[in-house]
Amino acid sequence: MKNLFKNKKFRYGSLGIGYTVAVIALLVAVNLIVSSLVFSNAWYFDMTGEKVYNISETTKEYIDSIDTGYNDITIYFFAPEDKMSLVATSSNYYSQSGMWGMKYVHSLARELAEDYDFIKCDYIDIEKEPDKIKQIVGEEYYDAIKLTENHIIVDNYTVERESDGKIINGTDGKPLYWHNYRVYDRNTFYSFDYASSAMNVTAFKGDYRFCSAIMSVCNERIPTAYFISGHGEDIGSYTVGKQNTVYGYAQYLYQLFRDSGYKVKKIDLQHEDFGNEENSVAVIYSPHTDYSSSSETESHNELGKISAFLEKGNNSLMVFLDYQAQTLPGLESYVEKNFGVKYEDAQIKDNGDNSIDVNMLHLVGSPQTDKASTGYKISSAIADSKQKLIFPGCRPLTLSDSSKASAVVLAPASSKAVYIDKTVSYGETEPACLATLSRTESGAYVFCAGTSAFTDVIFSDSAIYENRNLLLSTIDLMSEVKTPVNVGYKIIASEGLDITKAQATSSMIVFCAVIPAAVAIIGAIVYIRRRHS
Repeated sequence: MKNLFKNKKFRYGSLGIGYTVAVIALLVAVNLIVSSLVFSNAWYFDMTGEKVYNISETTKEYIDSIDTGYNDITIYFFAPEDKMSLVATSSNYYSQSGMWGMKYVHSLARELAEDYDFIKCDYIDIEKEPDKIKQIVGEEYYDAIKLTENHIIVDNYTVERESDGKIINGTDGKPLYWHNYRVYDRNTFYSFDYASSAMNVTAFKGDYRFCSAIMSVCNERIPTAYFISGHGEDIGSYTVGKQNTVYGYAQYLYQLFRDSGYKVKKIDLQHEDFGNEENSVAVIYSPHTDYSSSSETESHNELGKISAFLEKGNNSLMVFLDYQAQTLPGLESYVEKNFGVKYEDAQIKDNGDNSIDVNMLHLVGSPQTDKASTGYKISSAIADSKQKLIFPGCRPLTLSDSSKASAVVLAPASSKAVYIDKTVSYGETEPACLATLSRTESGAYVFCAGTSAFTDVIFSDSAIYENRNLLLSTIDLMSEVKTPVNVGYKIIASEGLDITKAQATSSMIVFCAVIPAAVAIIGAIVYIRRRHS
């Protein structure tokens, strides 16, 4: 035994083990101390390579542009601060239980509050302090919804002022004020693989959500987006506060207008009239029956009401007509005559390079900024992006009067593109557009698209397609309200199909033919050389 302790190998080996144990113990102790400090001080570190959970420089540029003099923004959470910092983090898989995903939402809000004096975070006990919430959203709204710990409110406590900045007092001598707020569920901070029932998380959109919320609640003017109903449109209802509201296919377009600071209202022009708002937008979204024209009584003249709407207050129009709907001669003739855009009675199928689905109907569009003589501010993010604009099941649009419709988004159609269910062949008419922008003599903008599915959540609420930014660019142009056009989603995991048929064919040739052939040739050469060595 004495000789064992004198043995150098034993002594050095024991010393090495002792050092190893000491280092491990030190690391454990440091980890415990740091973890304790992180938890007690609610520290958070974004270790992702792309800084997914931090504020982007683009977001900062937008918020820096806000006139903060009269704005006082509070981001309200409905759980204690320490709980918000300790809740389970998000993963690539959505969970309905607990407060999944709220940690990253909270950490981003804290970062905003630390960087900007006019933004702060506050915490309300949702069970014990309902009156505090009612003071913000009003009692009627509060009673209509069921807030949980997975909701937040972005509120701008705005004091009424004269044009010169002087505070306006009420009859009681106290300043008049109002709450311009937005309520969000935690799900609106994430993008999902909507084509899968597993609800895999594909992107974190906290940057966009907070940026758009802050910009919209700081808007002094609140325009209206009128979604025209009464023609079989599947647009549902957008009533803020209602649970189980059926939105229809226009859901994401509703939300984009809300994100941009608009009020959203459904209107039946056969029985209602537009309001007197300026810089507002009327939306024709996939009608199935035709619009009434000037030959009918004035009170039911829908197209006449739209014309009057466009002639005042810098109002604009968006038109989404689908091939699946029957031909609408009154509406289509009105669009062609007034805005120079003809909806062809066909559907484009691209047997060549520019589709992403097996049926070759999901076309890839490309913004043509050189044709933007109407002042179309297609964002540089779209023009320079390698991501795609997707137009599913699109009707071709041709320019009957190019002087009226000069900013276009073209399908870079290959020579194999065809019109299906139509006698005229592709190329016999002008090159087909997927979307156009016109401008009337009164200065109103009119955006036309050959498919309402362009706004579908699968393509618009995606980090790998540019549909959302094109819609935001259009909304930004149509009003004085600034929209966060260039604030993108931050990809966590990509689930969407983002290659064209041509790219898929090239990949298949490389992996199924070129690489196996190369391996076979190299193997044959090695075999022959060995046999003759």
